[in-house]
Amino acid sequence: MKKIKKKKEKKTKVYVGLDISISGTGVSLFDNKGKHIKTYVIERSFAERARGIVSTKMVDEFKIDSLTIRKKVKGVVDLKRRFSFMNYLATEEAIKFIMKKHKVTHSIIENYAFSRHSKATTKLAELGSLIRKRLLLMGIRFLEVTPQSNKKFVTGKGNSPKDVLLQKVFKKWGEEFEDIEFKFRMDAADSYGLGLMCYHYFSNKLSGLDRIERETILNLYDESTKANE
Repeated sequence: MKKIKKKKEKKTKVYVGLDISISGTGVSLFDNKGKHIKTYVIERSFAERARGIVSTKMVDEFKIDSLTIRKKVKGVVDLKRRFSFMNYLATEEAIKFIMKKHKVTHSIIENYAFSRHSKATTKLAELGSLIRKRLLLMGIRFLEVTPQSNKKFVTGKGNSPKDVLLQKVFKKWGEEFEDIEFKFRMDAADSYGLGLMCYHYFSNKLSGLDRIERETILNLYDESTKANE
């Protein structure tokens, strides 16, 4: 009796833009046709952090085991840094939850922007490294882009302020992020632009883009080729 070969299921591609931030990490997901699925902002509650606990909103939304995280850092990390590391680990767990839930295959991350405040830059690098490690462990292909590339893609100018980027996302694509707290909507808008860039870059679909959007994606191809030479 001949064995019937099972047809391999075609893996559906899901694209995500990640705007990593200490206060709130934006995560925007798009399907294999470039349609927006959902945008999350992984928020950090500074009031709860001051009390030494992980944000209850994060615990509820992303099913985070805050007790396990507390145990991981207790007695290992200096008390002054303990709460920061608890939130780093909680953000990493939230990213893991989202990636698994939506079966993400590709990602674009906004790369580090240098700051005059070395402490803030250090914290961002620590959090960013954890998230990059998580993507690597999950086999999610990712590309790093500059903040200027994202701004240029969305607004047409690489030096636009964040509030203009938020306005442009609404004007061009009609996204208001009504389910996200107002103070985190700029993080959401950042990740939305990155998510769209991720879709167009990895799918090689440039139709429907205006001249500047197309130019931005083509520049990413050039940069990634140079990096691999």
